[in-house]
Amino acid sequence: MSEYYLSELLRYNYAFRTEILYKHLELKKCLDENEMPRDNINRYLEKSNRYNIAHQRIRRIKERITSTKSKEILFYIDGSVRDQGTENIASIFGIMIYDDDNRLIDKYFSTLEQWITAIKAETMAFFTTLLMIPPGKKCTIYTDCQNIINNYNLLTSNIIVTTTRDILKFSNNNAIWFNIKELLEDQMLDIQLVKVDAHSDDILHNQVDKEIKDRYGLEYNLANTLVKYNAEQYRFPLVWNGHLVEMNIRRFIRLITRVEGLEKFLNLNRNKRYRSLDVEWNIVFLYLNKQEEEEKTFSSSKYIEKQKRMKVQRLIEEIPTIEQLKKSSYDIYRDFRC
Repeated sequence: MSEYYLSELLRYNYAFRTEILYKHLELKKCLDENEMPRDNINRYLEKSNRYNIAHQRIRRIKERITSTKSKEILFYIDGSVRDQGTENIASIFGIMIYDDDNRLIDKYFSTLEQWITAIKAETMAFFTTLLMIPPGKKCTIYTDCQNIINNYNLLTSNIIVTTTRDILKFSNNNAIWFNIKELLEDQMLDIQLVKVDAHSDDILHNQVDKEIKDRYGLEYNLANTLVKYNAEQYRFPLVWNGHLVEMNIRRFIRLITRVEGLEKFLNLNRNKRYRSLDVEWNIVFLYLNKQEEEEKTFSSSKYIEKQKRMKVQRLIEEIPTIEQLKKSSYDIYRDFRC
């Protein structure tokens, strides 16, 4: 470290402490970090690469909304999923922005990846809308998703304090809702949510729904909105196999446990025939978990264990007949015929 560098450092340090530099530049207020607005677009969105234009599009839309003279901005948001449950599943969400005279300002459409659901598409549309809203603009957001309305009311309630545990109990998209909560707290947004009945007579909401459907088959023309999950309240999110877990953690662990149990069951040589059969496993587990008259939740007894064992034996077609008993206790049952 040179002597010149040290002398310059001391000189600037003295100038800031005595406010000489503040008075000269007349920027004391601007240099106060607590009063400087955060760049939420850079904070919550990945730039990815120069071919992903979602980041730039959202910034340009925000600038356009800022420059408009309209007193109120109207956002119509929607999201949908196509071919759910297949390898060709696809999801698109859309936002259409109007001024107070219902003149179109701009529109934004994007695709989704990983843990694709219709509710996630709706939630991503709401989250992206919050990134577009500049401070000081009165905005109304129209959505047909009751889940967004309920979660928003919970986060903005003056009576209930929403903790980390509360958000982790959300059935899905809890990582995105941590970002939304931080957005709502960081800047005073003048927003109002309006519930629209799905496929109602609302022309503007039906328009965004139509444009989303028209873009299926052309998803390669749309950019994927990549989110950074770095909210202060959820700095260490749960990751499984390199993918962020976006559902209720307890339900996720229960789901993984059940899948692992089913995998062990199918890998047994005696059960190999079930690998090629088209089994409705949802019905199977509904039958196995159905409570009998004397069964109670979170309790166990020899009777309940016996009932469950008998159900499994019926499932694998091994009812304890004489032939089956001979396999385990041949010395006792070898002379039995019925």
